[in-house]
Amino acid sequence: MSARDRRGGFHIRPWTFPRPKTPRALSGPALEAHYVTNGIAHARLLAQKSCHVCVPGGLLRPRTEAIIGAAAITALQQFNFTKAFIGANGVALNAGFTTPDPEEAAVKAAAVRRARETWYLVDDSKFGRVYPAVIGEIYSGAILTNRCPDPKYRQLTLVKETEQ
Repeated sequence: MSARDRRGGFHIRPWTFPRPKTPRALSGPALEAHYVTNGIAHARLLAQKSCHVCVPGGLLRPRTEAIIGAAAITALQQFNFTKAFIGANGVALNAGFTTPDPEEAAVKAAAVRRARETWYLVDDSKFGRVYPAVIGEIYSGAILTNRCPDPKYRQLTLVKETEQ
């Protein structure tokens, strides 16, 4: 999102592969953007860069430091996101994007519904994995990964691989 486009925001979630635009690497117009995140660690890093950061209320999940629950979902419904970056524990052709925790899935799904553009962040170890809670169908957003091990995913959604 450019500095001029302040209508939306980003929903940032942790992911595991190297990425070029971590909050630590933000510079230029990205510092002027408005960010919405349910990740406490990301909020802290963005605040240290003097970014505009909103953290929805809700329950703190200690293991992931993610804000979850009905209050978080209600808060997210008040926003329109230009881009959403959503972490997923698994992605499978027939199951979509999944995670073990139903409450985290619900918060992530709420962000996806409010986003103009969604990017799912999954490293190559997460392809073919299926967890109980569904975040979204395979066609609900693009995939950003270090490596896509199966070309069939490219037939169903946009896949971008990062440079190693």
